[in-house]
Amino acid sequence: MGYDSKQMQINKFLLSYRTFLCVFLDIIFVFLFTLFILFYANGGNSNILYFLLYTTFFDMFFYLVLKGAKENIAFLLFVVSFYTFLMGSKLIPFIDISEKNIFTLFRTVQLNSEEYMLFLNLLFLSLTSAYIAYRLTKSLNLQSKQKFITSHVNLPKYYNLKLAIKILLPIFLIASIVEAFISWNYISSVGYVESYVTTIQVPTIISKPAALFPALVVIIFALEPTREEVKLTTKYYIISLLCTVFSGRRTDLVIGLLFIIWYLCVIDNKNTFSKKFLTKQRIILVGIFSFLLIAFLGAYSFIRANLQTKSMNLLDYISYFFKSLGRSDTVIADTIINIDNFPKSGFNYFIYPIKDFVSSNILTRDVYEVVTGLKSYTSVGQGISKLDYTDSFSHWLTYIVAPDLYINGHGLGSSYIAETFIAFGVIGVVVYSILLGCLLNTLSNLNLKKVWSRILLMIVLKSILFAPRGPAIGFIDGLYEVILTFIIVYVVSLILRGRKGLYRSE
Repeated sequence: MGYDSKQMQINKFLLSYRTFLCVFLDIIFVFLFTLFILFYANGGNSNILYFLLYTTFFDMFFYLVLKGAKENIAFLLFVVSFYTFLMGSKLIPFIDISEKNIFTLFRTVQLNSEEYMLFLNLLFLSLTSAYIAYRLTKSLNLQSKQKFITSHVNLPKYYNLKLAIKILLPIFLIASIVEAFISWNYISSVGYVESYVTTIQVPTIISKPAALFPALVVIIFALEPTREEVKLTTKYYIISLLCTVFSGRRTDLVIGLLFIIWYLCVIDNKNTFSKKFLTKQRIILVGIFSFLLIAFLGAYSFIRANLQTKSMNLLDYISYFFKSLGRSDTVIADTIINIDNFPKSGFNYFIYPIKDFVSSNILTRDVYEVVTGLKSYTSVGQGISKLDYTDSFSHWLTYIVAPDLYINGHGLGSSYIAETFIAFGVIGVVVYSILLGCLLNTLSNLNLKKVWSRILLMIVLKSILFAPRGPAIGFIDGLYEVILTFIIVYVVSLILRGRKGLYRSE
């Protein structure tokens, strides 16, 4: 009894101490937010705004962790993604600020004072608007969120789908590994830079299942799998993600791992299984693994770029990882400089993923060609001929700022902030970020009855995690891949229906 009483006192103290820190961080946030707005409105010093942006970020991050990392996992992972892709190139922001307005991605871009102030304002308003919206919506629905919790999916009803998935899962994994090996072998022979401007020939029978593997994982998770199914799928997916590193797709690895962490936290929060997946010990192991993985990726990137490694240490590799991956800030900088050089209204580039979804995928492109009279050039990947019909923001931005690089196969990528800014201005970035914060509150759980509702929720979550370096409405691409994968799964399940002993009546 004495031990229990002492433990209760310790827990009570820790709770009160954590509550005090959260209130303190809230006060600091309000102070920093007000200070930033006042300084920006009065044309304040960019060094101060730079300091306020990073300080506000860390204030938000520590609040979310203290308040409960698992309970705030969706927004916390978005914050991690935001930092990785948009702020990570300045890993230690307060040490050297002499080059804070200089951005490097294939070439160097330097913003003048006014442009850089706008850049800082876009990042700050995007991050804080989403955060405030998330906090407000979370406080409003705290009391009602338990009403929507549902029980397990009726397993017999989905028996045939799960049996088809059980057959397809290892096949898709093998395809992912083989594709990664082919890509790595090609890159090793021609060099990393040269591989950017040439096409790696991977047989369709390998490339298609490999490309659809993440969509298959989404479908499995949406069917509320058993604990063993979760473990097996997670292991397979991590193996697939690690293989993508050797084909140069580090972003896929980062987004995939963040998605896995989100899903495991969500099912832990719902108490889906009697045993938690992410116990304190496993969280520590995940932290150590992440630290070592980041160091490895930094070292691999250094070696891949043929840079000198003799004087490098572990922290140097970690720093280089963030600096090499966090280059999407250049996309925003280039957009600010070249906003008047785009041939069409920014709205065209914002909604292009919808047009591309309808015109390019095999499910709807024939209908698109008949209705519009326009031909879909799905075989053209990049080049001047591509620009004749595409409104892809990333294609046009790369061509405008560096046409020689674009013609040779390079690309700057995109960012939801840049796309929203060119379409709707600063106000549009704020409104979009508010919607993002509200969505991330919904994405903190999987309390939806319909399988396709859960699938859509996961697609949107992955899209938001990718949004700092991807399109504003990128979930459209993910939707197509999931639909195509589901059709494959369903067809295989129909084939299995006729086989004796493999069919269970619904």
